[in-house]
Formats: sequence, structure tokens, C-alpha cells
Amino acid sequence: MMRHLKYLAFVACLGSLSPAFAQNASKSLTVDDLITWQRITDREISDNGKWVACKMEPWEGDATVYLYAAQGQETATFSPADKFAFSASSGYLVVTQTPGKSTVDSLKVLKTKEDKMPMNTLVIYSVAGKKETIDSLKTFKLADEADWIAYQRGRKDSTLYVRSLDGSKTFQFPTVTDFQFAKKSGMLYYTSAAEGEAGIFTLNPEKGSPALIKEGKGVFKQTTFDEKGERLAFLYCADKDSSYKALSLWLSEHNAPAKEIATRGNKAFPAEWVINENGMLQFSKSASRLFFGTSPEPRQKDTTQLAENRPNVQVWSWDEPVQYTVQNYNKEKDLKKSYQAVYNLGNGSIFQLANEELPNIQLGNEGDAALALLSTSRPYSLSSMWEARTRSDYYTVSLDNGERKQIAQADYGRFRLSPQGKYAYWYGETDSCWYTIALAEGKQYRLTTPESFPAWDEENDVPDYPYAHGAAGWTANDQNLLIYDRYDIWKFDPTAATPPINLTVNGRKEKLSYRLEQLDKEARFIDLGKLQLLKGFNEATKGYGFYNARLSAPAAPKTLLAGNYMLRSINKAKNTDDVIYTMETFQQYPDIHYSTLAFKKSVQLTHGDKQQEGFIWGTAELVSWISLDGRPLEGVVYKPANFDPLEDASEDYFNFETGELVLGDIIISVDKVYEQAESYGHSLERELGFLVAHSMLHLFGYDHMEEEEREQMEARQREILNGLSILR
Repeated sequence: MMRHLKYLAFVACLGSLSPAFAQNASKSLTVDDLITWQRITDREISDNGKWVACKMEPWEGDATVYLYAAQGQETATFSPADKFAFSASSGYLVVTQTPGKSTVDSLKVLKTKEDKMPMNTLVIYSVAGKKETIDSLKTFKLADEADWIAYQRGRKDSTLYVRSLDGSKTFQFPTVTDFQFAKKSGMLYYTSAAEGEAGIFTLNPEKGSPALIKEGKGVFKQTTFDEKGERLAFLYCADKDSSYKALSLWLSEHNAPAKEIATRGNKAFPAEWVINENGMLQFSKSASRLFFGTSPEPRQKDTTQLAENRPNVQVWSWDEPVQYTVQNYNKEKDLKKSYQAVYNLGNGSIFQLANEELPNIQLGNEGDAALALLSTSRPYSLSSMWEARTRSDYYTVSLDNGERKQIAQADYGRFRLSPQGKYAYWYGETDSCWYTIALAEGKQYRLTTPESFPAWDEENDVPDYPYAHGAAGWTANDQNLLIYDRYDIWKFDPTAATPPINLTVNGRKEKLSYRLEQLDKEARFIDLGKLQLLKGFNEATKGYGFYNARLSAPAAPKTLLAGNYMLRSINKAKNTDDVIYTMETFQQYPDIHYSTLAFKKSVQLTHGDKQQEGFIWGTAELVSWISLDGRPLEGVVYKPANFDPLEDASEDYFNFETGELVLGDIIISVDKVYEQAESYGHSLERELGFLVAHSMLHLFGYDHMEEEEREQMEARQREILNGLSILR
């Protein structure tokens, strides 16, 4: 077989080509077709699993949001559209509709002022079929755990509207500058600048009346709820002109008036440090701790001198801990940098956790662990420039008393915390081993060795240390760490007291790479007793599949859905076992499919594949070869639609007068004939005959990359030469 490759291209999976399409196909894709090609750019399944929404948009033009019932019916469309979300009850779909692109473009051509441009529209759509629109939308927030929405309309109107999605209850609050719902409830806070009502308020929409948390016309920053909306924290300064240095920390509990709990000059802060408005304010999971940012008081610009009269001098020094170029690159970010401190709600204690020497912090158990992890790479900034990797020092810090203890020095590992915060764990690239360290004791454990566990990328083909295949996660109470090798999932004791266990058993044998699908995005642990969904990649077929396994004991995962296609973008309903996912190949559009976790029956919801009707389509072919260093390799050749290796070159390949097909040219070096004849002890006739026969067989498709192919080709060579009586 003549292997003439005309094109090699990596082409995005645009859609499917069914046999029916192929029969009627008449035209090729053009750039204009691709510009209007509809892509699925967002998708969501309702919490009750009964509804699916997705957004399809072209590379240029207006997007459309589609609503589907689980059975596959398209029930509503919204265009042009942008954002969308299901309500907590799954009874409503909220969509932002936008002005059409052509409308906007035409107004821009006319140089229409921004305040005269059309605004978005808010659509509240009941899955029962009722539709309500709210025009001139400025912004909106949808409650995660209740059927409430808050929004503002108009460019100049700052009135906040809070209403139930069914419209039975509505509140209005004038001159609102900021608002947000709590994560796990319908509680809302808003900041008002209304005359006589300036301050920050909380509102339980179900109960009605807002509660004044802090009165004042000053600056409110970083306002945040705990998850349940029972506590509210914020930064405040009465004087807007001095907020950069005079912000104080306030806390309200159970809708009671807020109390000031930390100010500039607190003894827990370093001297001349202030509460930083850029530091993220956040509660721990249990709301027993409140974390906030501090920093040295920022230097203010000299406003008494003209900018052109200020000296503009750059001073470089070879021995600075951070190169000047890096300093300059990070200048803006560094000006906003803050360092984490903590307020303990139980006893009112405050501790500075991070500082300029140890700026980086990781919190364990979502802020509820007794210890946090501090780190710095600053002492090794210069050496990292030539080492091409960064070393770091690591410390633990107590959230109860601020005490620090060093646990690692100049380590190349990227330490991460286990969910409960009992361990730090990392992969050592320089020795290809996984490690843990018990934070309370400061004791380090090596979980793997190169001899006992192939943790690294076995196919690494760059002149550097190979990366690990990664970790799947931890089991409850930080009891076990699950680590991937190339194929399987292994369970490790974080103290290395017991041998590791291969939980998936057959991955390496079957050349299946199993990886855990985390369907619950808020899950912190892997429940070994619960049926887990795995995605597998078959190295032989290059296809994907879904599998399930109960990882409490070693066993081969059960195949649910597998084939020569790619499976991606799986999302699970919050309260049911219903899922949506995409299935695609080079010829199959990545439409959204709906199923249960059993994958016994699948329903195709979207029909982006219909875009391919009338188009001729390309093909993809898996090919294999032997590299120059003797390794078997595989790749994919993507061929354009109606690919013909002889097209555009028929004059070179085909003689129309004789009807002969030219397979190729054979060029033989005379010097090489003499050299090889002498080397092998052959006659010149035999060596020349061998080279011609060998070359002709290649043109006819014979090869010798595999042992079986080599034997066949050599047999044909002998047959040809013997037939011509060329024996020696």
C-alpha cells in the first residue's frame, strides 16, 4: 500500500455524520459556515433531575438557551440569551436575555452613547409554562436554597427588588449599593445609602422585616455571610477618605446589631499594620472562626509634587531575594497583597497567621482544623530561575494560639492539605515518590518508592522529571489516600503502616486507565462503601467508558457504557441519580445525553448534529509505527472530506495513454550497491536485484516493522530473486 499523506490536521469535533447525511452531502465546510456553527457552551441539570438547560452559541452571533424535559422534549427557547440557572425548587428557570448582536452593532455604528444602549431582560420561566419578563435589568442574584431573587433595574435607579419567583411576595429598598444571598439559606444582606436609612441590613424574605446591622454612611467592604446566613461580617470605615488605613472589622450574630471586633493597632498585628480591604473575609465551615486580611499600611502618593517632577529611577541589585523584573511584573498584585489573620468567635482571640516571611496559607477542614499550613519560596526565588523548579519552607501554625513549627525546609514538593487537615501530602518529582507528613507530630512518611509503585508518567518524553498521575482524594477522617498510577486506583495508609491495595485490579492488565468522577462538587471525602462512578480510557481502542465500583474491596469495575468515542462533561442532579453528559467522535457532534447512573437507557436532548446535514465530512484513522529508537507509537491521521491521495496530482501518478498507475520512484545509489555487495559477500547483480525487489515490495504495500510482516516480505524477496535465478 502506498502511504501518501496529503494532509495532517487536528480538527475540532464539530458534529456527527450519519450515513443519511453522507448520502445527501453536497458541500464542504467554509469559514462562513464555521463562524455560524452552534457550540454547546454551558449546561445545567435541575436539582430534581427532571429538567436540563443548555446554551448554544456560534463563534459570532447570538446565543440561545434551550430548556428540555428529561424525556427529551424541547419545552422552551430563549434568544438572544446569556446566563441561566434553575431555582432551588427546580420549578423555575431564570434567564438573562440580551439585545441582539446586530442591533448592538448597528447602534455602535451610529455612535450611540452607552446610556442609550438597550439593556438586558430578566426572564422568570416556570417549568409549568408561565413566563414573566423584567426589562432594563442591571444585575440580579438568585438564592441557592430558596425560590427568591433580588435584582436592580435601570442605569440610574439603584432600587433593590426582592421577590419570590412566583411573585407572591415583593420588597423594595431604595439606593442599594451592594447585596447578596447566603449560600445555604434565603437570607439576604444589602447595603443602603438612602438618606436617613444608610447602613447595612439583613432580610429574611420569608419573615419579612429587614434588620439594621450597622448604621452609617461610610465605606462597607468585604461583606460576607456564613453558610447559613446566621452571622454577617464586614469591614467598615466612617470616613471614606481614610478607609485605606482606618477600616475595622465588624461582626453580627443572629441579626443582632454588629460589634466592632478588630481595629487598626490591635496588639495581634505587627506594628504599623492595618486591616486590608483586599483580604478575603470568610467564615470557617462551622462559623467558629472568621478569617480576614492585614498588611503594612500602604504608602500614599505624594500629591504635593507634580508627576513630571518626580524622579523616575530604577535601582537593580544582583542579590535581591526577588529579581527586579519579577518585582516589576508583580507590582500591582503586590500592592494589594494581604496576610491572613483569624478571629476566634468562641473566646474573641485574634492571631496573625501569615506575614511577609511566610505569606502563603492553607486552611484544613475548611478552616475548622486546629493547624494551618504556612509556606514561603522567597529564600529560593533566585535559585528557581536556573533550577526550573521552586523550593519552599513549610510551617504549621496554630489557629488557637498562633504558635508556629517548621516541618520542612527547601523542599521541592508542592504540599497540599488533606480534607480534615491532619496531613500534608505531596509528590516528589526528583525521586518519583509520594509523601505525607502528620502535622500534629511533624513526622514524615514515604508512601511509595520507584521500585514498589510506578507513580510517575511512564510516557514522559521531555528531558525533565516526570509528573505524577495524581491523587483521587481522601477517605473519611483522612484515613486513606487514593493515588493513581497509569491505570489503576490504589489505597494508601497515610502513615505507611500497611501495604497499599490496588482497588481496581484489572486496569494495567486490560490497558484501562480508571479515574474517579467527582459528581458531588461539595463532597470532601470518597465514600468507599458507596458505589462510585469511574471514567476509563482504553489505550488499545482509544475509546472511553463509564464504570462503577464499590472501592471498599479490590474488584474489577463494572462496565456501564463504553465504546470508541469520547465521554465528557458529566453533571449529576443534586437530589437524584440523573446525569447529563456528552458523547463525541471526529464525526459525531458532542450532543447532550440524559441518563441515570445505571446508563441502561440514554436520551439525546440536543441535536447539534443536524447542522451537518448537507455537508461532506472528513475521517479520522488510527495509525501505528515504530520510532527511530524502536518504540511502538500511535497517532491519528485526520483526512479532509472526500480525501483522495491522487487528487491534484493525477498527472504525476497516472499515465492516461497507457493506463499505468505510477506507484513511486526507485533511486538506487551505485556506490551503495558496491559497498553492500562487498560487505555482505554478494555479487553486484544479487545486491542490485535485492535492492530493486525490496523497493518494489515497499511500493506494493509490504513492510517489515512487525516480525510477521518482516517474515512475509523476506519470503517474497527470496521468491522473486530465485525466480530470476539471482542466487548469490
